[in-house]
Amino acid sequence: ETVISNTLNIPKEGVNDLNKDFTLKVSEIKHYVDAEINQDLFDKIFGKDAITTEEEFKGKLRESIESYYDNESNNHVEHEISHIISDKHTFELPDTFLKRWLVDTQPEAYKAETIDEKYEQEKAGIRYSLVRERLQNEHKLEVSKEDIENASLGYTYNLFAQYGMSNPDQATVQAFSQEQLNKEEHRNRMADIAMNRLIIQLVKNEIVTIEEKEVSVDEFYEIIKAHNQEHHAHEHGHEGHNHD
Repeated sequence: ETVISNTLNIPKEGVNDLNKDFTLKVSEIKHYVDAEINQDLFDKIFGKDAITTEEEFKGKLRESIESYYDNESNNHVEHEISHIISDKHTFELPDTFLKRWLVDTQPEAYKAETIDEKYEQEKAGIRYSLVRERLQNEHKLEVSKEDIENASLGYTYNLFAQYGMSNPDQATVQAFSQEQLNKEEHRNRMADIAMNRLIIQLVKNEIVTIEEKEVSVDEFYEIIKAHNQEHHAHEHGHEGHNHD
């Protein structure tokens, strides 16, 4: 239903009422052809005159691919660590008090008649926050202005990428990021992301042992898929983890 509704740009509710027969009209045919390896291609991918030879071009591509998979593997490890933090700490919470507190302090999001269901989704996130705060205090972790700015830069680059700008002008990204940091809500959110990174790095470097394993690209994504399926089933079978 989702695929059909998205493809035809219609509400999901209308999918079942569709006639099974369609008439299609081809209005445009596009072909992908190999680009010529020349300066025009170099400029389009890496910016004006950033590289000028085919050797530099291939080297830059190799760097980009290596960087991509480094980031992918790091993201996977950090995702696993965030689940370890939750899975290893299942202590009891003062449920009655916390439900009342959520309803009283955030009435726009939590209502008395639905708090039981919503609270079940929040419990893992609350536990995660408590463990994170304990680690933060014990190890005297503090986020710096630079940590917040780097978090905002990364967030902004991802935002640009979502809109199809995979290689945006650095000055533009920095200006946009700084403008957003003037807003208290964004600054607080970036500070929270930065602190979470410090916590993950602490666990990664000092508490758990990382075993390196060389795998093919296909094997790598199978590992990620299995991990996501395992925790997706766990969350639906028990309680939701909303901290990722």
